[in-house]
Amino acid sequence: MRGLAAYAGMMLRLQFRYRLAVFYSFLFPLIFLAAFRIFYRWDWIQSSGVGHLGELLVVAILGGTCFGLPVTMVSERERGVWRRYRLLPTPIWSLVGGAVGVRFVLLVGAGALQLLLALALGTPGAAHPQDLLVAFAVVSFTFCSFGLIVAMLTNSVQAAQALGQCIFLPMLALGGVARPLDLLPHWTQTLAAFTPGQYAVAAMSAGTKGAGLASVRYELAALLVMGLAAGVSAAKMFRWDVRTGHDRQSRIGWLGLTLVACLAVGFTTLWRNEAAAAPQPAAVTPVPAVVPAAPEASVEVPPAPRPEPKVYGAEKAETWQQITVADLKELPRTGLPPDKGIYTPIAAPEDDIDEDTRAEAMAIYNRFPKWEPGNVADPVVRVRNLLNVPAMVDVLQIAPLEQFAPIVTEWYLHEVVPAADLVRQLAWIATHPIDGPLVTVEDLQKLDIPARPGAENDVKARLQFYSAKLMFRLLDDPDSGAVPKPDPAK
Repeated sequence: MRGLAAYAGMMLRLQFRYRLAVFYSFLFPLIFLAAFRIFYRWDWIQSSGVGHLGELLVVAILGGTCFGLPVTMVSERERGVWRRYRLLPTPIWSLVGGAVGVRFVLLVGAGALQLLLALALGTPGAAHPQDLLVAFAVVSFTFCSFGLIVAMLTNSVQAAQALGQCIFLPMLALGGVARPLDLLPHWTQTLAAFTPGQYAVAAMSAGTKGAGLASVRYELAALLVMGLAAGVSAAKMFRWDVRTGHDRQSRIGWLGLTLVACLAVGFTTLWRNEAAAAPQPAAVTPVPAVVPAAPEASVEVPPAPRPEPKVYGAEKAETWQQITVADLKELPRTGLPPDKGIYTPIAAPEDDIDEDTRAEAMAIYNRFPKWEPGNVADPVVRVRNLLNVPAMVDVLQIAPLEQFAPIVTEWYLHEVVPAADLVRQLAWIATHPIDGPLVTVEDLQKLDIPARPGAENDVKARLQFYSAKLMFRLLDDPDSGAVPKPDPAK
């Protein structure tokens, strides 16, 4: 044990001599912390970022295991370090175990650094710290096993980086790390069941914001199965030198063990999901026979009448033409998100816009005249269709375009709809539930907006907010023509 401790201490000191490994282990995950803070600004404000803390810690583990671990081992093997280790009277498991143990210590340091910086940005502490540490250890074990496979398959640092990307990027795209799984297409969610990323995010999130490890026992078991299979595969493919090792057929055979484990876990997960989604028969609860008791004298107190919510004139109108100026002026402005906020933002005249964003916004504006949903016969549907554009851009959080898309939409609406009609149509949309289908994903993609299906509820909420905001902007502008000016002669 003393020799193993000395070896681990030496390895720990050597780790910080590999600048590339240090970058991937400590600095690379911090890039994602900044990216998450930018891309999920609204979620960060609502929940102080705790909703994405699990994903950030998974990124820290991925950076150290997909890049840091294989890059270090391959670099040492290229320089003949492992060939010299072979001469030591030490079993191979202790050498590899020491390397993995050192890597785990580095992962804990990288995760702690990620967590401390997230706390500095306003993220609350983990809901279940002990469960988070256990989940961190299980996830680290699984991805260290995959990192060892990368180290055993590659002969150079460049090849290790390339193969590490083949694991890292699918985990980001398919594992629910960079984007929540429920926002991805269904086929992507199916593929995610065969990768450890989905289970890693679930396990880490259970420790940061969820109900603890009791709620993710299956996910932990899936990670252990994948990790054990990958660990056995890496052990069977182990080699001391670049020029030695197993033949291609043997390596493919041991890789098949990991593939079989991933397939088994994936199909089991799909079966569980289908079973959970299947309708369950309603349980019939027998009603016990109760002997009626003698009625007791009681004094019934009538409930206090509830105050009826105020119904505004714009809500009573049967058509948008019936909405009057008085109806518009009585509408409340409370509850609208601020234009400078994260939800449904609208740029101010003094806000700067870069050339790329200007080109994107003007490209949308120039496509409006030939865009079919913006030329339908129904005037209210036409305005509503056009408002779908800034609403979807805001749902997708395309920064900084999301604050300028409402501006170009407002410009076009002013050009094609008289202000007196536009303000009442906007009021109708803001005060009446949206009936009928929204603009399709295919139509929005014709404006080069990467719309996604399944966002109807989010789009409807933002659409009504944008209609109310643009309506009040018209009312507040005395030169817009939305409200007739009083005749000074009268």
